[in-house]
Parts: sequence; structure tokens; C-alpha cells
Amino acid sequence: MKATYTNDYIVSLYDQDDIAAMKNIEIINAEYGDRIEGIIRYAQLAGYKKIGIAHCISYTHEARHLASALKAHFKVVSVDCKVGHIQRGVLLKEGFGASCNPVLQATYLNQEETDLNVVLGLCLGHDILFTKYSKAPSTTLYVK
Repeated sequence: MKATYTNDYIVSLYDQDDIAAMKNIEIINAEYGDRIEGIIRYAQLAGYKKIGIAHCISYTHEARHLASALKAHFKVVSVDCKVGHIQRGVLLKEGFGASCNPVLQATYLNQEETDLNVVLGLCLGHDILFTKYSKAPSTTLYVK
């Protein structure tokens, strides 16, 4: 048996902040095709002042480009995936080299009190852990 949900029920699942976010999202989706422009507009509508960028070290050039675009409107804090890296040998018996540390990326941006975080090229799983530990809402610009 398939459940049916009324609009009133669906809207009741959201709190007032979620409703405001959904309204902003509808405005942005109607107006902007470029994702960076959309992120800027969304953050402006939400009243955000500080944007965090959590990026893969392989995307440092792109992170700088993004930071440049955002700095015209917001304070920007960026952190790459190798901050506080974990030796792979700690995680895997036969591992060598340095593993990324998405939990520390989130912790760093939490300490910086960002209002919104942009995930840029984090590996599958690292993005999940980053989002789990980020206090600020997060959106993804690129996936790896």
C-alpha cells in the first residue's frame, strides 16, 4: 500500500527556518543557472556572513577561484583535506602515506563559526563525514 501525503502534512515536517530555506531555494532555482551564483544568492537571502570551503587538496586551484568569487560578498575561510592528516598505517595494516581528515576540516570550520560550508571535491565518504560533523549547513559544488 502506497502512502499518500497531503501538502499540509509535508509542510508540517519543516520548521520555520526550513520553510524560509525552501522559499529561498525556490527563488534561486528559478533565477540562477550557475551554481556559484546560486550559492552566493542563497547565502545572501539567508543573511549569512561567513562561508567555509572544505576542499580536496587536488582542487586547491578551484578552491582559490571559489574563494575569490565569494570574497566579494562574504568573509571566507578555506581548509584542505590534509589538515591534521592521518597516517594510513593507523587505519590500514598495509597502508602508507597520509589519509585525509574530514572530521578535522569540519571541526576547523566549526571553530571559525561559518554560516555555510561549500564542499569541493572531497572523496566519497569523506564528504559524508564532513557533513556529519559540520555544524553549519553544507552544499556540494564538485564531487570527486
